[in-house]
Amino acid sequence: MSSAEIHAIERWSDFMKSRGIVLVLAAACTAVACSDGAVDIGDDRDSTTRGEKLSDYDGAWNGYSEAYVFDLAGDSDRMRLAIDAAGNATLQVGEGAATTPAIDPDVAPFGPWSVGTADLARLTAGFRYPLHDLRVEDRRLRFVIDPTDVLRDWCQAQTPIFDPAYATYGCRLGRSFSTYDDGTCTVFDLASPNNEVEMDCGKAFLCSAGESLCACDATSCDAHAWPELLTEVDLALSADGDEMSGTLLTSLNYVPQRISLRFSR
Repeated sequence: MSSAEIHAIERWSDFMKSRGIVLVLAAACTAVACSDGAVDIGDDRDSTTRGEKLSDYDGAWNGYSEAYVFDLAGDSDRMRLAIDAAGNATLQVGEGAATTPAIDPDVAPFGPWSVGTADLARLTAGFRYPLHDLRVEDRRLRFVIDPTDVLRDWCQAQTPIFDPAYATYGCRLGRSFSTYDDGTCTVFDLASPNNEVEMDCGKAFLCSAGESLCACDATSCDAHAWPELLTEVDLALSADGDEMSGTLLTSLNYVPQRISLRFSR
């Protein structure tokens, strides 16, 4: 075989090798959908940014508290959280359907003041507590619960009464009251024949002049602001967006307590 023939064969071999490489590359591009732009290997934006927006948390959440029960909710650990993308949100503890406290200005609604304790940070079953200062920080959902919100409508239904003994307004006269074994209560009133007037014990507790859970001025009453009663909640969203876990920080019997929470939807 002449040198020219050998050279021709080598050139042909090189040509076919190059054609083979082109075919392999073409097949590879077909498999992964090559284009002039970036290769699409799946959009993971949701998983990498999930939890940054309030809308990531919207929906109905069922949860429970770990190693803690709400005694004013039938010793239940159940919690229900409802949030929409507009920021409307509530938290409810206990079993059963949501309830709205009855508004009888002369009878206080059910709460820690009606069961012989002044531990006012305890949450009441059935009431949908509105969430205050609802926000997302560091990819965590944070909000505040005000236990006195259960009283707001009832306090607003009260009539302000000026008490000259204390030169201030309340929804009854005086600050002290008497409790009897039969479950009745009386408050001091000089205008009555025996200087005492019978009153619902819950109202007697909530409406003392000057220092009460219902704060009044000359024109109206409302739930008193007690910053030390506020309950703070901090929750983190799971990677799939279907679970949340975190803590509830409250003060029970005037001792700070951190309670673990878990939710799913």
